[in-house]
Amino acid sequence: MKSIVILGQIQHELQQQHLKNLISAVKEDVKKDCLIFCNSGGLFSSAPELENQVDKLFNSGIDVLFLGEQAITRCAGRNILEKNNFNIVRPANLSPLAPGAGIKRFKLDGYEFWAISLVDHSGKIPANPAYIELDNFFTNKTDDLPVYINVNGTDMRYKEAMTWKISAYNFKTLVFGSGLGYLIASEPYSNSCSFIPDAGAVVTQKTIGGIKPESWWRKNIDKIPITVFPEWGTLKCDYSVISYDNEKSQKILHKTIKI
Repeated sequence: MKSIVILGQIQHELQQQHLKNLISAVKEDVKKDCLIFCNSGGLFSSAPELENQVDKLFNSGIDVLFLGEQAITRCAGRNILEKNNFNIVRPANLSPLAPGAGIKRFKLDGYEFWAISLVDHSGKIPANPAYIELDNFFTNKTDDLPVYINVNGTDMRYKEAMTWKISAYNFKTLVFGSGLGYLIASEPYSNSCSFIPDAGAVVTQKTIGGIKPESWWRKNIDKIPITVFPEWGTLKCDYSVISYDNEKSQKILHKTIKI
């Protein structure tokens, strides 16, 4: 079976070569056939030329993008979801009128699986309870394919409670959180279900979300209406590698590299 790499949340736009170097370094470190998933909510919230940035992610070797509520807060994001040209899942518990899909079945490099994106209740956009979406999905699931679930938000206890609830279905499942930007490791929750409270971040080192600390402070604390731009430099990348000993048993290895 393929290994799965969960990158930390991409928090700002990145240069193409930087991305390629990052993905190459991760694959070289894993030394196994793998698929790479990540949440790119930070990118969707503020990046200019968003479609070009998303195209760079996939051209660099990322296989599936998961999104938080930022998926629909900008016209550029909604346009990307409507075109459906990329392997993207937006939160399934947003309004049913939102473009795109929150639950998708993929077959990539011969590996078939389900991908689900959700938001917890900590965001600004109204959302249906995430656990109801998952109950509906697992109650009606008739195959034995693995399921990868990204829950975006800051309520870790809520995420863990959902993991506990769906572990009873006994499907091979991974729940990973995004939204805090700090890698929080966890052991497998049960024989078939694993939980990563937060996948961490992909962000320029010594910045706050990719922004120089002094610029971030002036804009967010002093409330000075300045335009800020991402700082280029060494990338800090958190990632987790999920491998399988047999049909259901999962192993998780957490790492941080600098490129």
